[in-house]
Amino acid sequence: MIGRQVTVVVQVSIIIPVYNVEKYLEECLDSIWNQYNMQDITTEIIAVNDGSTDNSLYILQNAQKKHSCLEIISQNNCGQGAARNIGIQRAQGKYIYFLDADDCLTGDAISKCYKISEKNNLDVLLFDAYVFGELKEGLGIKDDTYMRKEVIGNCSNIMCGIEFLKKYYPVAYNPSACMVFTRRDFLSKNEITFPEGIYHEDIALHNKLLFYADRVQYVSDCLYKRRYRADSTVTAKPTKRKAEDLLRITAYSWEDALNIGEYQAICLKNTRILQNLLILWANTYSSIWGIEDLDYIKEGYALAGKIYGKTIEEWNCFCDINFIYNLYSIFDFAGIDNDVQISITEKRNRMLRDILIELPLGDEAMCVGIYGTGKMANRILEDYEKVVGSIKANIYFIDSNVGRNTKYKERPLININKLNDFQIDYILIASTKYEAVMRKNIKLLYGSRYEVICLADDYKL
Repeated sequence: MIGRQVTVVVQVSIIIPVYNVEKYLEECLDSIWNQYNMQDITTEIIAVNDGSTDNSLYILQNAQKKHSCLEIISQNNCGQGAARNIGIQRAQGKYIYFLDADDCLTGDAISKCYKISEKNNLDVLLFDAYVFGELKEGLGIKDDTYMRKEVIGNCSNIMCGIEFLKKYYPVAYNPSACMVFTRRDFLSKNEITFPEGIYHEDIALHNKLLFYADRVQYVSDCLYKRRYRADSTVTAKPTKRKAEDLLRITAYSWEDALNIGEYQAICLKNTRILQNLLILWANTYSSIWGIEDLDYIKEGYALAGKIYGKTIEEWNCFCDINFIYNLYSIFDFAGIDNDVQISITEKRNRMLRDILIELPLGDEAMCVGIYGTGKMANRILEDYEKVVGSIKANIYFIDSNVGRNTKYKERPLININKLNDFQIDYILIASTKYEAVMRKNIKLLYGSRYEVICLADDYKL
């Protein structure tokens, strides 16, 4: 049983924003009451009732009768960010943990987080999560969606937050407030809070934590259980406000980095976090509203220009000009002068050709295995034929899991374990997230037998 007296020093404050979650709240609270290995770890639970209109407050009040460590704060509906900020203000614990009221903790999550953070004097501890819920299968959510062990490994290295971003974005970037355990004085010292009245606030907080943190550690334990359910923030249909808030969060994160320092801003820019947020904004907004509000779309263009440069002369690396090209393409280059569109397209294709022409795809004497059957693999072949010319090499697709299918894109599909049955000269790894894992697989199975080209790392594609 978790409990404390008023005079006892609190080690961990668990902050729970609560809004109309009567169906799930008791299960969430039970996952706290049933924590084990809690000897000498005193906790307080701060539940912020954010204007619930169902029985959520009643459930909290009943729980409070049995658990004196539960504090209830009620307010008018202000949103999750504001509710969490109220919790931060009231917290007394040395460490703070944010728990969503429709999710759960695994049995010893708090004790593990506390002991690891204490032992290593951490600012931020990151960990993984399971997924469950009635919409998990329907949405095609994979079991490993919030698991990073395969791409990071059992690494227990302690590093600063910026180094973590540089090393592991995007392969291990899960910006959820519920997968973070952090020190309260670290938040206070750096004035770290959630933006209020805005969706996607977890992204802004996560970035800010890593901008400031000197000591960050990742552990591969799954200590959190994320539920996929109807009508949650994560699963609800896109709205205009949600799309617009993606743009706001991008600007918010960029301003945060600039305010902290030039080094942080440059690192954030180079990780492509902001590029991917802007592309997500453009895809979300255009899929529903098209180009009907050109003035607003130009605000997105302006933010991209503010971060990555406003003229074609400033886009001197392929990553940047390819990003600008893709951003404008989503809106069919609406609002962009025709001459500028032509110049951007020509420069992007020229730089892409210089990259792709180095790949051994134009030599008919070569046998090339493409390891990966996702978007990157498809894009490489399409781009090569578009900007370089016909593919003359013999192409095999390679995958770690090959069932009954023996072909992909009308080309042979083979298992990574059976390459000895084929004559292959080069292997192109076509994956960002699993690039390190794929490279490791090749080395373990075949040593240095094959020339390996990593498209994401070596060519920044």
